[in-house]
Amino acid sequence: MPGDLVAVLGIGGPGHLRIQFANKFGCKVAAIGRGAESAALAKKLGANVYIDNTATNPAEELQKLGGAQVILATAPSSKAMSEPVCVLWLKLMHSKKPPKGTRA
Repeated sequence: MPGDLVAVLGIGGPGHLRIQFANKFGCKVAAIGRGAESAALAKKLGANVYIDNTATNPAEELQKLGGAQVILATAPSSKAMSEPVCVLWLKLMHSKKPPKGTRA
């Protein structure tokens, strides 16, 4: 939904497209990648925020932003995906009502 925070994990080929699509759909985009050198590209593609998962904890950074409604994982490593996905799970578990578009 427009205005929702979408986290894109992995700035490679599929990540490029996911950042652009989420931005064009009016979502706030948090791009999560490895290394500071990806920040400029992520922002050029439409990310509002870049999270360097080699320098910070992506789960904590997403929580500071209020949590992501969706995490689009394009990273090839399960280790890279585990922490951000945990944030989304915790958010769902503690929500007072089911997320938009789901049934109770």
